Amino acid sequence: METIEKILDFIVEIEKLKTVQRKSKPVGLDRYENSAEHSWHVCLIALMLKNHANEKINIDRVIKMLLIHDLGEIDAGDVIIYESETREIKEKEAAGIKRLLKMVSDELCDEYLPLWYEFEAGKTADSRFARAIDRVPSLL
Repeated sequence: METIEKILDFIVEIEKLKTVQRKSKPVGLDRYENSAEHSWHVCLIALMLKNHANEKINIDRVIKMLLIHDLGEIDAGDVIIYESETREIKEKEAAGIKRLLKMVSDELCDEYLPLWYEFEAGKTADSRFARAIDRVPSLL
């Protein structure tokens, strides 16, 4: 069961996502964005483009994937999509997400960690759409 105290501790901990410097700059700006900005941006992009998906998607699942997909960067740091992601980095990201979600409850971890793995695998319509959306800001 999630208690308010655990949820608040989680909220404070995920503030650290704002300190994770990405390797890309927001359009028109001369600074690098942080991972929290990126997560917000891709969620809005997904909402705006949901009706243009090539396959039927569940936008609620997509938004959840996009909100959690970079949480592991709090522990692992950012790896740009064009660099090679090693198994070690992915394991560190998964462990970070698991650590964060377990701060709230095992049930929350059991609900959301599989979505992270689904996003990473990119085999479902929802994860393919989420992964494509995740790359849009880099193309602008």
